[in-house]
Amino acid sequence: RYRERGGLVRVTSDLVVPDMTNRERTGLSLEHVHYLANQFYRQGFRPRDENGNGHDVPVLVREMPATPQGKAALEQWAQTTRANPGFPPLAPALVKDPSQLFCSLGNGHFMQALNLYRFNCKSIFDSEEYSAATDSELRSAIRDGVPCLVLSSAMSWRERKFISLMLNRTQYQRWTVLPGTG
Repeated sequence: RYRERGGLVRVTSDLVVPDMTNRERTGLSLEHVHYLANQFYRQGFRPRDENGNGHDVPVLVREMPATPQGKAALEQWAQTTRANPGFPPLAPALVKDPSQLFCSLGNGHFMQALNLYRFNCKSIFDSEEYSAATDSELRSAIRDGVPCLVLSSAMSWRERKFISLMLNRTQYQRWTVLPGTG
């Protein structure tokens, strides 16, 4: 009912912040974001293929910064990134023009791990700078975005919360969006 038409949508990670309903408003785990970034380094970035192999499908809400949810999500992420320098910064693209804002209900850690590379942040584990220079698949994901399931901001807070809780509780179960089903 709330899914955008046209199937999966490529979204770049710099346009994504955690939704306020996700993880009971605690935000993201710094260690998990860096763990995923380290996995990209150690195993190479694996884009999602037509068989559902590779990274999970991020579930996002296309948000408007003028709405209470959009404004709260932007403010919360800006505050989080200022207080915790291990997180990637709030993207300049969102500061300049927040009209392309997406809020993550699922796979927010994954999207922010991509941003660690986008902004050449340093690892909290070994202080080495993240670089996508040797991984063409990772560079492509950063430049072109990754396929995401995008939902409308017309969803109520309660519906968003249900989806984020369901995705977090089933994080070890793989699911697939079949061609033609969006």
